[in-house]
Amino acid sequence: MPKIDMSRLCRENCTQVAVLPLLLTTHLALFTAVANAQDAGTGSSQAVGTTDAALSLEEVVVTARRREESLAEVPASITALSANELQAQAIFSDADLQRAVPGLLVRESLSSNQVNYSIRGQSVDAFSSSSPGVLAYVNEFQATSTGASSFYDLESIQVLKGPQGTLYGRNTTGGAVLLTTAKPTEEFSASVTGRMGNYGLYSGEGFVNFAIADDKALVRLSAKILKQDGFQDNLFNGKELGAPEYQTGRISVLLRPTDYIESLSMFQYDESSGQNVGSVLYNASPCAGPADASCTYNPAVPFWPAYLAGNPGVDPNGLSAFADVQRQRGPYDVSLNSDLSHDGDQILFVNNTTIELSPNLTLKNVIGYIDSTSDDSTDVDGSPYAIYANGLWDGGDRTQFGNEQWSEEFQIQGIAFDQQLEYLIGAYYGYEKKNFYIPTRFFDLRPVIPDVPSADKDNEQESKNFGVFAHGSYDLGELTGINGLGFTAGYRHTWEDVEVKHLPRSLYYQLGIAPEGLENDFDNPSWNIGFDYQTTDELLLYIVQRGSWRSGGFNTNSPLFEGTIDVGGSEFAPETTEDIELGLKFDGQLGGKPAQLNIAAYMQEVEDIQRVVYVTVPQFGPTALTANIPKAEINGVELSGQMLIADWLRLGANVSYTDAEFTDNEVVLFGVSTAFGPYPDTPEWSGSAFAEITLPISPSYGDVTFRTDVFSQSKFYFSSLDDTINPGTDLPSYTLVNFRLSWSSINQSPLSTSVFVTNAFDEEYYTGGLALGSVLGVNAAVPGRRRMYGIEFSYDF
Repeated sequence: MPKIDMSRLCRENCTQVAVLPLLLTTHLALFTAVANAQDAGTGSSQAVGTTDAALSLEEVVVTARRREESLAEVPASITALSANELQAQAIFSDADLQRAVPGLLVRESLSSNQVNYSIRGQSVDAFSSSSPGVLAYVNEFQATSTGASSFYDLESIQVLKGPQGTLYGRNTTGGAVLLTTAKPTEEFSASVTGRMGNYGLYSGEGFVNFAIADDKALVRLSAKILKQDGFQDNLFNGKELGAPEYQTGRISVLLRPTDYIESLSMFQYDESSGQNVGSVLYNASPCAGPADASCTYNPAVPFWPAYLAGNPGVDPNGLSAFADVQRQRGPYDVSLNSDLSHDGDQILFVNNTTIELSPNLTLKNVIGYIDSTSDDSTDVDGSPYAIYANGLWDGGDRTQFGNEQWSEEFQIQGIAFDQQLEYLIGAYYGYEKKNFYIPTRFFDLRPVIPDVPSADKDNEQESKNFGVFAHGSYDLGELTGINGLGFTAGYRHTWEDVEVKHLPRSLYYQLGIAPEGLENDFDNPSWNIGFDYQTTDELLLYIVQRGSWRSGGFNTNSPLFEGTIDVGGSEFAPETTEDIELGLKFDGQLGGKPAQLNIAAYMQEVEDIQRVVYVTVPQFGPTALTANIPKAEINGVELSGQMLIADWLRLGANVSYTDAEFTDNEVVLFGVSTAFGPYPDTPEWSGSAFAEITLPISPSYGDVTFRTDVFSQSKFYFSSLDDTINPGTDLPSYTLVNFRLSWSSINQSPLSTSVFVTNAFDEEYYTGGLALGSVLGVNAAVPGRRRMYGIEFSYDF
């Protein structure tokens, strides 16, 4: 079992981001106050002071263990956001989520429509054929393609941290993000919300809830539309980039044909379009070899005058000089020669049915289906030169992505042994088919050279996942005489079959490489074992040890040669992980004021880490290959807390420290040993703090609340090869400040309004990037959102 090395949890970078040590001090002070209260000999923090019964914090109910429980009673690191918190923190998309969740990085790789989550160093690289290290679920259905359009009319969002597998569908090494949509209720209710702001923002959303047959058939209809102009100017063609547009609708139906059967069905349809945020040329390598684009796009080459004559609008001083120009401009004025349009649609269906056979035995079934497609074009190199692009090249095709996925999960939930054991056993089957078509052109030198090198990718990947699992929690109080002591254990075994093949538009298919495709089976266990001790009604301590994995597979964007990457093959092995986590949860009174505090310290070891490396394959051009890096270790501490100081003042903060490194980083690529490092997608520090003030006005005027949020993050790398073959991929630290002033129930009416501003000081920052320095000599990064402000009105019926 791994051991936590606490001596490594703070090094020389502890002061890198000034706000984070302050947050840490705040949390430690809260923890000390809890400890002092316990030492007072009362066995309860009631001794701290007199409780003000009029004050209380919102109780958060979570479903992390597939049943409803108070967050304070679950022995795991979880961040849960209720509908009220989502509104108060203006969380409208994936990108907003990391402000509220310590240790969560929402990474954009090539554009604003290529997003993945990273938790505790577990992520997935762009164009990798690896499965994500963190998976998203909607109403307990694992749905790979959900995105910003799902962030409306939600009951809650829960972020589970650490290896998952014993309770939720597919195995993951980093965590899970659970979205729960609002359920129909028995009372009629309805609401509409409109939002207007800068950059031409307008959006509207609403819901109506009604009963068809008393409490037997309930319906909830909800919808959202959004349109906004771009905040990034493309000087090459005059277009505005970062201009989203989407419309989405959802219908939820809750049926209760008997007192013992409940069936909730949810259907959602989304359409999205607009212009992606463009990748910016982050840096370019100096001319040192034929793979460096700065050698080709250079005024020193003899054909440069002819190239300039045929390509008006490019910088005549060449790529190296343009990199300096772009750096001085900043990320919001760009010069991209490719189109960045986006079109997508998605249908999603989930049904959750429960049958209560007795007070102690329930059957549950979860079935879901999703079908999504998207068409995008991207400027991979982030420059006006046609170095590398995917899609819409001289009116050609765009990059096309399709994902069809469904799963079936059956559970038996029960209580036994005189209410001491709560258990769940079940089986899961999931099917997923992904299609990728990536029209690729690189090193376009027309009219000097009439033909453009190309290496189109067109492939299909099918995955079939079958697992059986059992999970239980046992109250050890009667057995040991220690009230509040519990034991939890879970086990899942998963078998996954992966089959890949190239399709007719692929260069590899046309060359006759592996016409039948490749297939392999993988299987591994996942487990969870731990003890928890509810020392008082307010304080929970726990320790848990877990293991999980994610499946191996094949590099579908490369030639499907047999074997692993060390010999030039396309197969990569499963990634496995183990961790140990210690935690404390406090939910009670400090100084007579309601307070909540969560602390988790962990150490995680990962083997055969799946990370991408971009290489140029002879005769086939640049491609992405997933390699297995032998070993890594991630240590970290996460803290979050809040206190209701008075009925008019609520304060809170969270902080995450992560120390991640490859401990065995040598990988053989095509017979050549390559060292990986530093560890990517993992800021060492991140954290946030908020203050929420309710103004002291007469209740007859309604409630006026002012809230400010501050989020800060230290630098991180978007490549795992920055130390060796791909330098220049570190993104700087940044701090964002948001404000929101809300007036609800104006003069006791159904009308509410608010004004808001995000990124109030218009900080320039980046959310991720694509590291192609090893194959093209350029790295591109995706900028974050500029300052946004506006006004919102809502009316409740």
